[in-house]
Amino acid sequence: MPYNSDQAALVSIVYAKSKSAGREELWEYMRTFATTVSIPWTVCGDFNSIINAEEKMGGVPHRLGKSLPFIECLNDCGLMDMGYSGHTFTWCNERKGKEIIWKRLDRMVANNEWDIHFSKISVQHLTRLNSDHCPILITAEKDDGNYIKYFKFLNFLVDRDNFRDIVKQK
Repeated sequence: MPYNSDQAALVSIVYAKSKSAGREELWEYMRTFATTVSIPWTVCGDFNSIINAEEKMGGVPHRLGKSLPFIECLNDCGLMDMGYSGHTFTWCNERKGKEIIWKRLDRMVANNEWDIHFSKISVQHLTRLNSDHCPILITAEKDDGNYIKYFKFLNFLVDRDNFRDIVKQK
């Protein structure tokens, strides 16, 4: 059934724990909640997780294994990253020299219903002021005009040992 603009849309705001063990509870809650959602849903905020090595600069090299719980949660929930414009990184540890680390911890993810209804999405990473995080400005509009929706594929998934089995299963 097409989405009616008089119906509700869901916006969830998150501030995930800084330690990976503490985030597992959030990932499980999101999975459970996602099973109840059939209308446009977006989740925005500080996930304290990155998706790939390009979302980190400085410090020890990123290992994909650290990202998998977050990536699997997004996949299980049917949520996709809405992209961004502006600075690549949304967080800085505010150290100097070789000790500085930058990451993209803050983002907007949404389900397919959100992406269809709000076809004009703009996520801007603004300049950091007085915080270790930069603010994010999100603009979402319904566009009744014709537009092209492109297929989105996360290239790093092919590196998983069970990639072919997952594709065959689906």
